[in-house]
Amino acid sequence: MALRHKLEDEIDSELKREENGYCDGGDIGSGTINMYFNVKDVGRAIKSINKSLQRKKLTDKAVIAQRIGEDIEVLQPNNYGRPFEY
Repeated sequence: MALRHKLEDEIDSELKREENGYCDGGDIGSGTINMYFNVKDVGRAIKSINKSLQRKKLTDKAVIAQRIGEDIEVLQPNNYGRPFEY
């Protein structure tokens, strides 16, 4: 199974276990993996996502962002410093 699907499944299971949301799909291309989640509590979701990323040693490569209306706000890393593209 591809890395994207493994991560999606792992994070989806954790979010559902915590009753905090679910994975809403993803895509891959141009050297990036995008995964989409619908969550109730963003702070708790970030902790769940980071647990999975740490297990796969991918924390330093990840960007976590949230959509607010038409805008996208990068939540992690704190020093991202450029517009988010997906």
